[in-house]
Amino acid sequence: MKTFLFILQFMTRLPVPAGIEFTQERLVRGMMFLPVLGMIVGGLVAGVYVIASSIVPPVAAVFLSLSAWVLLTGGLHLDGLADTCDGVFSLRPRERVLEIMKDPR
Repeated sequence: MKTFLFILQFMTRLPVPAGIEFTQERLVRGMMFLPVLGMIVGGLVAGVYVIASSIVPPVAAVFLSLSAWVLLTGGLHLDGLADTCDGVFSLRPRERVLEIMKDPR
């Protein structure tokens, strides 16, 4: 159970009981919970969309569901996408592209 709570804490912004320390082993073992976590996050985001689409126009419902996704995950995947675009569209040599993608700024 600690491993699941750790991966929940690592991949989302959902509140988790404190005291679960980061270890490489826990991170590796936690990978088996990623599909379950994806279903939880996806279900919550889909729920926001279903509720919102019954109240507001579809474009607004999509905006609200994407906002919920970013709030739940802290935008972790969007950050990775932005880093990838920075590197790929820089039109630099391969080594420089990888360096750009690893840069935390």
